[in-house]
Amino acid sequence: MKSLAERVDAASRPRSRRSGLLKAVGDRYDLYLMLLVPIVWYLVFHYGPLYGLQIAFKNFSPAKGIIGSKWVGFDHFERFIESYYFWRLLWNTVSINLFSLLFAFPVPILLALLINEIRSKAFSKIVQNVTYIPHFISVVVMVGMLMLFLSPQGGL
Repeated sequence: MKSLAERVDAASRPRSRRSGLLKAVGDRYDLYLMLLVPIVWYLVFHYGPLYGLQIAFKNFSPAKGIIGSKWVGFDHFERFIESYYFWRLLWNTVSINLFSLLFAFPVPILLALLINEIRSKAFSKIVQNVTYIPHFISVVVMVGMLMLFLSPQGGL
């Protein structure tokens, strides 16, 4: 049995955290291996495109590339803010977002509540499918279907 002095001395000595971390990683390497996929995803698709942001601060020339182009700082931003169209563009952006927030946000909620109030479950499912399926089909396919359905020669 260890004496009190030996136990205090062993507790006061700094333990190697690195060896404990490596042991924990080694014990559960399969979980860390599965974590590798989302880490690579974030590096490639979230942090990778940040490299291209520097184009906004350069006089970009495709022939010279991003690194070879001349650094101009905030010149492009100053020119845009001092532009004649700046306030009109700013108002268009803000108004589109406000109208989208006021109208495009509550309409799907109201539609869901209305579909929920339909007594016939079969009709409710048909309405639900008719309203939701266009979100899962590409716009090109939807326009093609509409043109076929509404065609004067052979449509519905």
